[in-house]
Amino acid sequence: MLLDKMPAYVNTGFNVAHVDDMAYGHLLALMHGKIGEQNIFGGKDMTLLQIL
Repeated sequence: MLLDKMPAYVNTGFNVAHVDDMAYGHLLALMHGKIGEQNIFGGKDMTLLQIL
């Protein structure tokens, strides 16, 4: 049992976005995108410490 303690910590970051925003972005790409076009969807950059 880990007793609610994290055994390791990595100083890294993630991009966090709400699933509704990602779904909406995909719908917009489906409706307005062109063949061969690439899209980047993202939200807020957060460190692992902020998320924890």
